[in-house]
Parts: sequence; C-alpha cells; structure tokens
Amino acid sequence: MSSSDRDIIDIESGEEDLYSDGGNDIIDIESGEEDLYSDGGNVSDDYNPVDDTISRSEKSYVVVKEEDILKLQRDDIEQVSTVLSVSQVESIVLLLHYHWCVSKLEDEWFTDEERIRKTVGILKEPVVDVNGTEVDIQCGICFESYTRKEIARVSCGHPYCKTCWTGYITTKIEDGPGCLRVKCPEPSCYAVVGQDMIDEVTEKKDKDKYYRYFLRSYVEDGKKMKWCPSPGCEYAVEFGVNGSSSYDVSCLCSYKFCWNCCEDAHSPVDCETVSKWLLKNKDESENMNWILAKTKPCPKCKRPIEKNTGYNEDETKRKRAKDAIDRYTHFYERWAFNQSSRLKAMSDLEKWQSVELKQLSDIQSTPETQLSFTVDAWLQIIECRRVLKWTYAYGYYILSQERNKRVFARSVFGEAENGLERLHHCAEEELKQFIGKIEDPSKNFGELRAKLIDLTKATKTYFENLVKALENGLVDIIECRRVLKWTYAYGYYILSQERNKRVFARSVFGEAENGLERLHHCAEEELKQFIGKIEDPSKNFGDTISTTYCSFGSNNFTKKMSEAKKGHVLFFPYPLQGHINPMIQLAKRLSKKGITSTLIIASKDHREPYTSDDYSITVHTIHDGFFPHEHPHAKFVDLDRFHNSTSRSLTDFISSAKLSDNPPKALIYDPFMPFALDIAKDLDLYVVAYFTQPWLASLVYYHINEGTYDVPVDRHENPTLASFPGFPLLSQDDLPSFACEKGSYPLLHEFVVRQFSNLLQADCILCNTFDQLEPKVVKWMNDQWPVKNIGPVVPSKFLDNRLPEDKDYELENSKTEPDESVLKWLGNRPAKSVVYVAFGTLVALSEKQMKEIAMAISQTGYHFLWSVRESERSKLPSGFIEEAEEKDSGLVAKWVPQLEVLAHESIGCFVSHCGWNSTLEALCLGVPMVGVPQWTDQPTNAKFIEDVWKIGVRVRTDGEGLSSKEEIARCIVEVMEGERGKEMRKNVEKLKVLAREAISEGGSSDKKIDEFVALLT
Repeated sequence: MSSSDRDIIDIESGEEDLYSDGGNDIIDIESGEEDLYSDGGNVSDDYNPVDDTISRSEKSYVVVKEEDILKLQRDDIEQVSTVLSVSQVESIVLLLHYHWCVSKLEDEWFTDEERIRKTVGILKEPVVDVNGTEVDIQCGICFESYTRKEIARVSCGHPYCKTCWTGYITTKIEDGPGCLRVKCPEPSCYAVVGQDMIDEVTEKKDKDKYYRYFLRSYVEDGKKMKWCPSPGCEYAVEFGVNGSSSYDVSCLCSYKFCWNCCEDAHSPVDCETVSKWLLKNKDESENMNWILAKTKPCPKCKRPIEKNTGYNEDETKRKRAKDAIDRYTHFYERWAFNQSSRLKAMSDLEKWQSVELKQLSDIQSTPETQLSFTVDAWLQIIECRRVLKWTYAYGYYILSQERNKRVFARSVFGEAENGLERLHHCAEEELKQFIGKIEDPSKNFGELRAKLIDLTKATKTYFENLVKALENGLVDIIECRRVLKWTYAYGYYILSQERNKRVFARSVFGEAENGLERLHHCAEEELKQFIGKIEDPSKNFGDTISTTYCSFGSNNFTKKMSEAKKGHVLFFPYPLQGHINPMIQLAKRLSKKGITSTLIIASKDHREPYTSDDYSITVHTIHDGFFPHEHPHAKFVDLDRFHNSTSRSLTDFISSAKLSDNPPKALIYDPFMPFALDIAKDLDLYVVAYFTQPWLASLVYYHINEGTYDVPVDRHENPTLASFPGFPLLSQDDLPSFACEKGSYPLLHEFVVRQFSNLLQADCILCNTFDQLEPKVVKWMNDQWPVKNIGPVVPSKFLDNRLPEDKDYELENSKTEPDESVLKWLGNRPAKSVVYVAFGTLVALSEKQMKEIAMAISQTGYHFLWSVRESERSKLPSGFIEEAEEKDSGLVAKWVPQLEVLAHESIGCFVSHCGWNSTLEALCLGVPMVGVPQWTDQPTNAKFIEDVWKIGVRVRTDGEGLSSKEEIARCIVEVMEGERGKEMRKNVEKLKVLAREAISEGGSSDKKIDEFVALLT
C-alpha cells in the first residue's frame, strides 16, 4: 500500500505492560508510584532537561508515534517563525542548527541576530545580483546559459540551473542525514539550502528520504527522546519527570529497553553494571568459547577441567588463581542460559498462540478467551527470564568482602530459578499433555488450571519482591528474606543481629530445598491422585470456570433477553465505524418492532458487554486474532489470520448464545467477512448479508468476482469504458479505486471481491439504500438474489421521527450536545449561504490539495464551515484560520455535528469526499454536493451524484490526481449560483422526499423491514 493510502486509514492502538495497572497508546507513569524495576543507574549526560537535584523517583516516560513527532516539529517551527519573525523555511534551518532546542535558539538570536544568521547561513540580502536578459544567465556548475525560469537560487543569489541543483542535492541526500544542512555549491559561500529548494528540485523518492531524515533529526539531535532500538519499530520514547524511578520503558511494539543506555531492559541492574558486564563478555568471549567447548565441570568442586586430562585435586588447589575465571564462568553460564531460555519461551508462546491454544480450546470445549491464563503464564515466564538473566550480572559484581551478601544472593537466585522452572515446566510440559487427548480430561485440566494460575501469581509476586530487594542492595537480609518467602516453602527465620547474617544466608538454601520438595510432592504425588479416575469430572471443571462466555448470565443482559419475545438477531459488522453505524441504525429500528439485537464487534481490545437503556441492543466484543501491541493496520495485511481467528471467536460466541434463554434466530453479517455466512449456516441460523455500501460499487465487485469484467492492467495506457447492468457507461475514473487498475490495491482488491464468493447461500440480502434511488440496478439485483433495500438508515430525527430518541449514531440519548458555537455561528448566516466542507474521519488529503481547497473557498467569497481534524490543521495555509475569523467569513472547527449542520437552513452546498454515509445524509437533508472523491466506492458515488441523480458536480483532477483551486471554485459557484445549481436543488429535494417516504410507515424500506421481522417471529 502506498504512503498516501496509509494516510487514509488512521486507527489508534495501544498495549498493556506486564507489571502495570493498564496500558494506553501513550504510557505515563504517575507521580509517586513505586516502580519495582528501577535499574539504579544514572541518566546519560545527553539528557538533562531539568535540574540535577530532581530525584530518580520523579522521572516518567511517554511513547511517541511519528505523527506526534511531526506535530511537535510543526509546533516548534510555528513558534520560532512567530517569535523571531522569520519564514518557516528559515525557522527550520535554525532549529536544525540548534538541535531543536527552541529556548537556546531564541536566547542567542535576540543576543546577536547577525552572528546567528552568518553562522547558520541565513542571509538578509543576496551577495550576488544577476543581471541580464532572459537567455544569458549562466549556471555556475555546468556553465550553460538558461532562462530565469530554469535557474534556481538560495538566499545568496548564486545562480545554478535546476538540473544541477537536482544532481547536487540528490548526491547530498544519498550521503545521509548531512543533507539537512546543505550549503550553497559555491565553495566560499555559507548560505544554507532551505526546504523550499528541496521541494522544488528533487524527485519524490529523494524528497521522501530527505523528510525521513528530517523527522528522525527531532529525536536523534534532541536530548529528550530516543528511538526504540527494536528492529523495524518506528516509535520513540520521551523521558521526562514526575513518574517512575526506573529507566526501563515499554514501547508500543512490546519491546522493553532501558532508555538510558538503550540495552534490553535490565532492572534491577544499573546501566554501569550492564556496560561492564557486556564489555567483559566481549573481552572474555574467546576464553568462554574455549572453556565451554574443551572442558567439563569437576564432579567434586565444579571447576572446569579439560576433557582429555585427568583430575588432580592437589593440582586444582594450587590453581586458586583460576577462581576468578571459575566465578565468571558460573555467572556467565546462568546469564546465557536464561537468555536462551527467554528466547525459546518467546518462540513457544508464538507457537502456543498460533496453533496449540486452538487445539486446547477444541478439546476442552472452552473459548480461547477463557484460556488466557495460559498466555499470561508464558508472558510471566518471559519477563522472569529477563529479570533472572540480569540478576546474575548483578551477583557477579557483588564485592568480595561482602561474603554474606554473595552467599545469600546465590541462594536466592537458585531459589528463584527453581521456582521459575516449576512454572516453566507446568506451562511447557504438563499443559501440553492435554493437547491431543480424546477422553474428557476436564477434571484433570481444572486442577492443572488452578495450579498454573497459582504458580503464575506466586512467581510474579516473588520476582517483583526480588527486584525490589536487589534495588535496595540487599541491605536488610532479614526483611528481604521475609518478603521473598516462596509460596511453597515452610516458614521463615527472623534474625536480629548482624553477626547472624552469614548463618541466615546458609540456611536459605536448605529452606529453599524444603520448599521445592513440597512443591514437587504436590505436583508429582497429589496431582497424580486424580489420574485414572473414571467418574464424571465436569463439576470440578465447571466450578473452576464459573462464568459462561461473554457474560450471557449478567442480570441486565438476561433481563433484556427474557423480555424479547419476537426474536433475537445477531449483528456482525466489519470493525470500521462506517460499517458499524448502519448496523446500529437497523438494530434500533428492529428494537422498536420487538426484536432483540446483539452487536458483535471483532476487536483486539476486550471490552465488557454493554446494553442500551433505550433499545434492546447489547454490544459484545470478540477477539480478532491480533494483540494490543500490534499495528492497527495488521488486519488489512494479514487477512487470513483475521478471518481464521475471528471465525473461531464468532463460532464460540454463537454456540454460547444458542444456549441462552433467548437464542438467536438470525445472523446479519457484513459481506466483507464472508466466513460468517458459513459459520451461521453450520449453526442453523437464518443468514442475512447486509451491504452497508450502495449497490453501485458492490455490483462492480460482483462482476469482477464472476469474471465478467476484467480489471485493466494500466488505466491510462488503454482507457476503456465499462458497462454494467443498470449503469451508465463508466470511465476508469468512475470505477471504485480497487477496480480501476490491476495491482493498485492487491490485498484490498481481493478483500472486497471475495464478498460474493458464497453470497448465493445467503437467505436474504439487505442494503443501505432504497428502491427509488437505484431503480435500474435494484431491478437487476432482484432477478439475482432475494434483495431487500432497507435504507436510508440515517437517525430517525432527520427522517421520519418515529424514533424520537434516535438523534445520532449512538445507542443512548446523545451525551454530547450539538456544538452550540458551530450552530450559533450558522444561525447568524443567511439561508443557503454557507459552504460546508468535510471529508470524513478517515480521509487524509495532501497538504497541496488542502491549500488548493482553502484558496478556492477564499476565491468564491462565500461563508464557509470546514471540519478539519487536529492532525490535518497544519496542512492549511498559514494565517488561513485567523483571517477567516477576523473577517468573520468562515469557521474551521475540529469537529462538527454533521447531521445538525446539514439540516441547518444556512447550508448551501456540501463539499464532500462522497463516502456513502455522508452522501445519504446530504441526500436525506436536501443538500446539493460538490464531490471530491478519494478512493473505494467514492468515485462511483460521485458519478451518480453528477450524471444520474444530478444533485451535484464532481471536481475534476489533473494527471497527478490534484484538483486545482480554479476547478474547485468553479464547481462551488455552479452549485451555489448557477442554473445547474437550481436544478440540483430541485432534484435533491425530490430525493429527500422519496427517502423519507421509503423509511416512513408503509414505505418501501419500512415494508422490507417488516417482512424481515415476520421471518423471525
């Protein structure tokens, strides 16, 4: 997918840290919270944003995404430009020179502006003034003559042709980040090359590389952020104040590292110890390779001896000089063992989640969500292996004179490792015994489940306290031992005198052994008592897992289910808001006709079930196979994983729902997920496909799936007109973006086409349209399938008002009242005088296109209301918002209540991306449109808006896909003033009446809904 395509989809995501109370997209450790994993090191000299007296316990961190960095850059550039009264290009040069330190830049600028200009390379006046005719300006590199238009210059004025500039700057970009500070090609000149020159003379690939360096400079040149060192991760971490005492941070990619030294997270060991340890490992690498390959431990004293020689105790005693290497060997082997065990555990977890968890779920007849304790155990093992690895580095550097501490540390490390081995063995060996069994093992499994949960909890507590004790330096061994008591160990000893510490340290090993024996006995003997029993073990298993899947036993949900007598329908939308909203609106109308609805949302984030107070609608989430730390776009790339995982979750949910007091009779699914049809058929449900997009686009995808239409290889090389039943002739620009050229969106092309792979098996097909809107297409569709058009499913307040509480797309009465400031501003404008501009919640236009639209609006002179998301506002021309407010000619809002706005009498036209929901809203409220389509079905919708329904015009684009300000302005004026505009208003008013008639009582869509309800009663 291209970068522009990626901009269109913007879905937030987040993750949860293993030892935190909860995770969000941006992690912020609260002030005063005690972090158990502090590393005890010091912040590097590069980071010192606050006074040195601020303690470690006051620091915190924030995970920053690239879009956040871009916003920070834009804010700094805007601030510098405003404060210093320089252009944005010059402010960028200054910030790069001062490593994005705004305060230092401003201080030095106001102290000596001339010196700073000279140092940085920003000139007030050119040092070269080129005079001459149009054809006699000579390039200073190739010495050819060029016209003034072919010559480019920076602030110094040295003339070079654009071709030479391109070669010069491209070479600098290829050399690396130094291209951010390029000087004039003239050797004696110190004038800097600004971003305006980069934009003017470089090609897209070089420009992209330059701006990549520019983005990264904010982190790499600054002192507050560092990139996550995980390969391929594009997040950064900002370390600040008022938070945890630890330098260990957890990135959104799930990688944990130390912000101070950028090594793997190494709490409780400080950075200095880690540095010394890794350096020693490097220095001793050859020795260790030889020792591990050529020796084996002496069975008596455990020192390494050569495999090809005998053992002589006297000789060993005389070589006490080897103690150092012996001691290092011990700690290195344990360090390396835990590192390799951690990597193996990570691999085992991946295999467990992808393969074995499903097997266990099938064998135990238990939803995967109820088996999450197994994943928790593996995550705990991975984290504990990390901690244990670094404890051995800690132990190696305990001073020789602190013998008591050394002995105690060894015993505790051994106890910790033994305890962790029990958990590891339980998760790796004992749990896997239940994979592949045919007989009912529920009782045995219930016991093992309890054991694994207990071991996970005990191990977590033990290691948290171990880290805390090591961070305290093992100063108070008595208290440390008390809090480090292993769950299965007997008792503990409290000694009050310092001289008894050594005795106490020696006793710990024996105590740990006793505790391990108790655990071993429990696991080996007592657990085996349940093996071989033939009586029914289901009661035990049922008691262990007491709650049914997805909280079907909750009082609120059970009450709603028992009250619904006519029928129960499951809705399964594709998890994008534009697909969820039409499902919710249909469920509202079914609710008022006595139908109970359950909305099932596939998500990587689990949420508790929620039941509406106004409607008989309950919302549940099921797992989609992805995890909070994964990229939100992952489901668009790994379609098979999404389909397979969601299929299992949906099957489990429906199976459980069929056992409830009010079992579902039908599944209404989004054809974007055709696997849902097969699942519902297997579970004996009435299956309904619900197209939330119009037939206009869906019919094109159908013919591609049937092979009756071939998508052209190159839309520009051999343009053809496409013909479909009920359609006018369509050019390549009129087709949905996934169908206009092969290979343009390969994954999404397959995604939308496979909607029709099994559609013939559906019992009924619904569509969010109405008969009178697409009569020719509908007629052809009715000959193919049992089609019922039930739209437009716009909130009832704006159509028939039969559901007075239905004011928006929410399930409750809207808790957010309409933005009074926006509506008040509209109330002061004459009727039909305001141009409303909005491009939905997903579309992200280029900066150049945004500026063309802004200039077009200004050029027309009409009042305007423009909904611009916070992330898009920086693309507007400088001063555009302020000028509009000053002249009271327009309003740029971050969010507007679109339905309330379109219903306002002051709105004259709607400049839109032609998304289907926005198109229906404009049509239902009688607002003519100016179409600026971007992708998916929008070009086809725009074709019908202009040429079939004649309720608007479509803005044309040039060869690069850009709509000029002149073209946009022409279209707006034509709709607002022209003769065609008057005709458009008449046509849209007619469709507005037809839309309301269709959904009102006795209308075509209302009858189709009643027919559907009759099938369920």
